[in-house]
Amino acid sequence: MTLEDETANMNVIIWPDMFDTNRRVVLGGQMLAVTGMIQKEGDVVHLVAKEITDLSGLLADVGNRSSAESTHASDSAGERIVCECWL
Repeated sequence: MTLEDETANMNVIIWPDMFDTNRRVVLGGQMLAVTGMIQKEGDVVHLVAKEITDLSGLLADVGNRSSAESTHASDSAGERIVCECWL
C-alpha cells in the first residue's frame, strides 16, 4: 500500500497475516494510522506495518488542524514511526 500526506508518500509493507487481521480497515479505511519499522533505501521509504488503526472517523476534522501540527512522529532511534495519512 502507498500512504501519502501533504509532505511525502511511503510504501507500507503489510505482510499477509497482518493484512488478514486488518482486512476491513485496510480495504475500507479512508484515513489510517500505521505504526511499524521504517526502512529507507536512498529516496525510497518503506514502513513495515506492525499496527494499523482506522482514523476515518476523524477525517471530517482534518481541515481544522493547525498547519504546525506534524503528521509524522518517530523515536530517537529512528526505528519506530507513526504515519497518519489519507488514502
